[in-house]
Amino acid sequence: MARNLTYIIASSDVLIDAMTNRLSILNVVHSLVTRGVPSKVPQLVISASWNLDKEPEGSDTNSEAKLRVISPGGKPVNEFNRPLGKYGPHEVAMFRVTNIPVLESGELVFEISVDDEMQGTYVVNIIVDENHGSENFASMPEA
Repeated sequence: MARNLTYIIASSDVLIDAMTNRLSILNVVHSLVTRGVPSKVPQLVISASWNLDKEPEGSDTNSEAKLRVISPGGKPVNEFNRPLGKYGPHEVAMFRVTNIPVLESGELVFEISVDDEMQGTYVVNIIVDENHGSENFASMPEA
């Protein structure tokens, strides 16, 4: 079975329709602003999806996704594991990550792997600006 990454994205939340299993990604996050550090990102949802080639009969579908969170400055913060959900010709993993510590501005990196094979990364830029943002974090408006 071949797995092809479709997307990795960070958002403030997600909704899954109970009737259709359709996924709605709410408030995609590219940058976050805080008034100062140290601080914590209250919550982000990291979603990833893969397209699957036609699956052979009886193949192993117990794959596990791992999310590795790396703070600005390159220090690993945490790792999370979860089984991949299978929806027809797609696999999906969603991670709700809370209270991510941030000690400096820079790139907050989310690395996703499946069965210990790196799949891709998503970067959220952390901006420290005492004149904008909130005590914790606020989304950075797009220019």
